[in-house]
Amino acid sequence: MKKKFNISLPDYLTLDMYTKVSKNEGTDISKLVTTVAALLKIEEKDVKLYPTQLIQEIYKDLQQLALPKESFHALVEYNGTLYGYSDIHKMNLGCFVDMEEYCKDLGNNLHKIAALLYRPVVKNKFKSLEFIVNQGIRTALKQGVENPFEYYDIETYDSEKVQDRWEEMKDFPSHILLGAIGFFLTVASMYSAGTASSKRTISKKMETLLQLSMKDLLSTLTGDGGQPFIDYLKPVSYQSQEISV
Repeated sequence: MKKKFNISLPDYLTLDMYTKVSKNEGTDISKLVTTVAALLKIEEKDVKLYPTQLIQEIYKDLQQLALPKESFHALVEYNGTLYGYSDIHKMNLGCFVDMEEYCKDLGNNLHKIAALLYRPVVKNKFKSLEFIVNQGIRTALKQGVENPFEYYDIETYDSEKVQDRWEEMKDFPSHILLGAIGFFLTVASMYSAGTASSKRTISKKMETLLQLSMKDLLSTLTGDGGQPFIDYLKPVSYQSQEISV
């Protein structure tokens, strides 16, 4: 009699899952076991009890979770709270200082960056918002609005207050944060070109460090499956459904 296994796939790849998967530098088999264990939230020793064919089928399904379905979202509903992306033009000095510090070890600080880049919306001018549900996550969209940053205010950055959300942000969807980091890099790159360089609000050191760290981190995810994430790093006429720059 064949043993039955109850498999429950997650709706999306969380930052905690993403971090565990990307840290594995072992053999292909070791990476496979780590990936399945992290994404199913079970022990690696239990994964080793699964039939080889079942592991391969699960791994194939889980790889799809690593592919972002959308590019960038300014407004995201997470754990019942509406979060807004922190516009680079409105960031205070403390926010930049902490961002640069977290970039030094991106692989272990994704949840901290998520808490920094996405903070609760405290006020907005939208009369109504349309929500799109994708991979179990509700993202807000307002048709006809080119720059949503002008329509909402988020909680002022305070490092101590943000630290209280670090643990919660470990379950934040990785594809949402990676899209936000890609957008952040694109905007930062604009300050590096031509006369705009004199108006920089982000240091070249931070920009370079973040790009290099992202490439190293993403390349370890699922081989070729990480390519769509790396594409986010190309600062060329970045577009999304919600905003253009």
